[in-house]
Amino acid sequence: MKKKEVIYYSGQAYNSSNHHLELIQNNKGLVTITDECPFFEDNRTIELQPKDIEIFWKAMDQIKVYQWDKNYNSHTCDGYCYEIKLRNSEGKSKYCTGHLNYPENFDDFLAALNKLFRVKITL
Repeated sequence: MKKKEVIYYSGQAYNSSNHHLELIQNNKGLVTITDECPFFEDNRTIELQPKDIEIFWKAMDQIKVYQWDKNYNSHTCDGYCYEIKLRNSEGKSKYCTGHLNYPENFDDFLAALNKLFRVKITL
């Protein structure tokens, strides 16, 4: 039985950036991005192609996201923090949070997210 797919990314930096990307019903993607300097805001719902979602899941396997630790937290007060929730149709899932620390291939993860949601999130 196919599981409901979950793609959820939320990241924010104090007084700076706020990023939210989420797969919602019927292959739609929710994009909410706010950057304070220079001010930029992007709030939209986009159509995600099933082929592109499949490519995203293949990328998750290639970068071995399911082997990441659950927490990549720092003891620093300020900085960028993030939350990731993933579950593919086979039920493979990953929940991960972090604060100023990242898995070694986090840039590859962001590249796959950026491609799927047609955005440009950088750290």
